[in-house]
Amino acid sequence: MSKSIFDDKSSKPTELELQQVLGKQNKEWQGFINYIQENYGNIIKEWKFYSKSAGWCLRVSENKGRNIVFLLPNKDYFIVTINFGTKIVNDILKSRVADINKQKVMDAKVYMEGISILIEVRNNKDLDDIKMILSIRDK
Repeated sequence: MSKSIFDDKSSKPTELELQQVLGKQNKEWQGFINYIQENYGNIIKEWKFYSKSAGWCLRVSENKGRNIVFLLPNKDYFIVTINFGTKIVNDILKSRVADINKQKVMDAKVYMEGISILIEVRNNKDLDDIKMILSIRDK
């Protein structure tokens, strides 16, 4: 099964489809994008289909091309993928990020480019953890 509910490469998600799929979480999705815009300035939002196993995701990046996050929509929730370097792992582990997300950091496979974790957003606490990780990464 795909990480995104939208797994048909020939059909990029529409705004209406996104709202219908996310349901109550659409408010959090939009609020999170607004948060990114407020903290990063002009951003680029681009739907990408990387593979059948990932499905369609919204790549959010800075104007300079640096990825901020990837958002993968699902039925009544969404997944945020965050990439970061190994130098900030200790800072994340010392932070107030939830233990479950700290465990994801500790269990993450380390690549030459760094670490990538996926966090399901089902409530505001999940978004708080993501924002905290972003603030640590981008300080």
